[in-house]
Amino acid sequence: MDSVYFFVDETGTDKKSKIIAFSLVILNNPDNIRTSIAHLKEDILHDPRLKTIPSIQTLADKGFHYQEDSREIRSEFIKMIAKLPFDAYVCFINKDDIKGCEIDYKSLHGKLLGRLLFDRLRDYKSQKMYITIEESSLKSTEIKGIINNSINNICRDRIKIAIAPQIFISSKTDNCLAIADYICGVFKDYYPQLSTKGSFMTRNYDDLRSKIRVVHDFVNDVFYTRHKPLP
Repeated sequence: MDSVYFFVDETGTDKKSKIIAFSLVILNNPDNIRTSIAHLKEDILHDPRLKTIPSIQTLADKGFHYQEDSREIRSEFIKMIAKLPFDAYVCFINKDDIKGCEIDYKSLHGKLLGRLLFDRLRDYKSQKMYITIEESSLKSTEIKGIINNSINNICRDRIKIAIAPQIFISSKTDNCLAIADYICGVFKDYYPQLSTKGSFMTRNYDDLRSKIRVVHDFVNDVFYTRHKPLP
């Protein structure tokens, strides 16, 4: 039985962000990708052109992290992962669509994560699934409950999950989670810039656009795909 690996991250819990989003990245061979990212990290750390960048020490200590990486490091990471074999999915809420409502982040996180996982669990129902989720405001028991609820909903449609997924809660030091982190970060910066052509936010998103199979606007229940792309 083939194995498939999901890596999940979130963004937008701060008050300044215009969206809340979860990203899910699907890999078949995470060890090879971890090695590729580790090699890129070493190349950057030993590149004399980049050694004076303020975020270089953060990279050395914590690995790649979109919000903390400088524009130069972001560019190198995006350029590299754009060549790697993976598919990404995003489920988001535009905060303007819920204005006037008291934002219960934990509840919204549960809904977004559950919706994002539901289709992926169903798509890979016959494979061994390993789900790694970045540490968040949700407790591990809550995350497992969300996943189990998604599985139960799938089973109600008389679809059987062959093997219960294995679930891991990890920090951003996992190189594969860095890809999910970057998908979140690039999307969060791009979404408010939809009409701003030529910006570096737009260029970053365009570099990864072919990797993003589905973007789901949760509140409006609109799906953007490769056949119906986000503008």
